[in-house]
Amino acid sequence: MYLLNGEEALIGYYLLTRREEEWESHTLEMYDALGAQSLLFPFVERGGRRERAFVEESQKWFDALWETITTDLTLS
Repeated sequence: MYLLNGEEALIGYYLLTRREEEWESHTLEMYDALGAQSLLFPFVERGGRRERAFVEESQKWFDALWETITTDLTLS
């Protein structure tokens, strides 16, 4: 999910796939989320009651996570 300026929410389903990648003289096995190929579904605040509610609730969800699981970063 991407939240843009409290006005738009984009949601997409990143489908994992297993693949191999050659690196130097090795073959690496990995999982790839294929993010660049995933379809994003937009919801906009001005798109009607249902879309506005989705954007607002998504922002509340993000804020609740941010306020509970983050810590201050001290740079030295």
